[in-house]
Amino acid sequence: GPSPFFLLLATVLHIVQQHFRFRYDRLHKNNSTPPSTVLANLLSYDLPYVTRLSLELGQFRTFGIPTISRLLHATREYEDSCGRRYDDTDLILREILENGSTSERARKANS
Repeated sequence: GPSPFFLLLATVLHIVQQHFRFRYDRLHKNNSTPPSTVLANLLSYDLPYVTRLSLELGQFRTFGIPTISRLLHATREYEDSCGRRYDDTDLILREILENGSTSERARKANS
């Protein structure tokens, strides 16, 4: 039969899935709540680790594009300003999530 570890993992995954389904349904019951607000709440309160990890992977992926990698290395922009680039990306994404992608603030942050 299945190993105890597999059963434990399946149980934990089921509990997590039920938690997020309940949370999403509770947030979305009020039809006036915009989907962007529901998404922002889920990412900020329920999945902050996933949000941080996606920012880190986005920064890591930057060096996967040879032309961008060469430019950042030649200008030392990444070596000298890595933290600032991470923070700027985080702020831009937060503006879009918290204010909606069509808001004036999100448009200014993305330009």
